Amino acid sequence: MKEFKLLALSPEEKATLLDTFDLVDGLATNHIEKLVIFLKAYSVSSGLTIIHEGEKGHFFCLVCKGQVDIVKADVKGALKTVNSLGAGKIIGEIAFFDNVTSSASVMAKQDVTLLIMDRTSFSAFCADSPYAALQITLKLLKYVSQRLRQTTGKLVDFL
Repeated sequence: MKEFKLLALSPEEKATLLDTFDLVDGLATNHIEKLVIFLKAYSVSSGLTIIHEGEKGHFFCLVCKGQVDIVKADVKGALKTVNSLGAGKIIGEIAFFDNVTSSASVMAKQDVTLLIMDRTSFSAFCADSPYAALQITLKLLKYVSQRLRQTTGKLVDFL
């Protein structure tokens, strides 16, 4: 994250960035106000790697603006774009929650604005607002399940 530019956004500005995410749908305003305290906003320039395949997942990101490519190395080491994601999508959540290495890299296809939750901040959020943290975690699990179903649906065509 050393190449990321930390943005000095107010809690209100962070909350506005969250508007594009169904992650916060149904959360009470006071829970969103708590959540934004633990999120850090960053700008990442086009072409930079946000998440490196094979590295431990210490954070997950909410893509607020711009577009990212999910990239995976094939058996020969050539990078293949698996997917492109834009605003309103979440990246890095699987390695964050299962506490192992990332299965793919994520690269900024365009300049992107991210809201990032690292492990320390997530633990503090859970301690401060357990109900809101549970609601966010359940929505993240639903998101992961949906992506797994999509991947399984694509995979069946290759069997």
